Amino acid sequence: MKRFLKALTTLSLTIALLVVFASCGSNKFYKEWSEAGAKIEKENIFEVVELEDVKTKIANGDTFVLVYAASTNVSAVSAISSFQAQYDYLCTNGEEIVVYVLDSTEYDKSSERTEVKKALGVTKELPKNGAPLVVTYIKGVTDVESNWVDKIQTEQFIVNGSLDYSSLCSYIYRELLAE
Repeated sequence: MKRFLKALTTLSLTIALLVVFASCGSNKFYKEWSEAGAKIEKENIFEVVELEDVKTKIANGDTFVLVYAASTNVSAVSAISSFQAQYDYLCTNGEEIVVYVLDSTEYDKSSERTEVKKALGVTKELPKNGAPLVVTYIKGVTDVESNWVDKIQTEQFIVNGSLDYSSLCSYIYRELLAE
């Protein structure tokens, strides 16, 4: 009986620590991006991931959305704000939507960006200045690449030469990730 209680206590502590670490990552994202000017909620739809996580999702054939960006870029802050605002507007039934964020500041060198580009399976070069790159995946295959405006899947979201986040988010929330 003592072993069982000890195992149960250990398991409980492990779960508690995992919850604390997970919430710290979420709080760090919220703090960093909201201080940069993003209009997001403390409990938001974003989850910061590492490159290995993205590779795993692609290999598993997952359908998901990835934003490769940095909070130091004004366009990225605007994009993150748009994703949150459109979620608040379009997803009124409490849909569980996650937008994964890969911090581009971790990949400063050209060789690192080349590795990320290859891992993400995107065609065009990655932005160097923290500008946002939005990539959607359907069953692990790239669908929309926001920096490839001539791609058939992307061009429907281009208005006056710029990416229209409202229409992209509508597609993402109502079609791509709808269950």
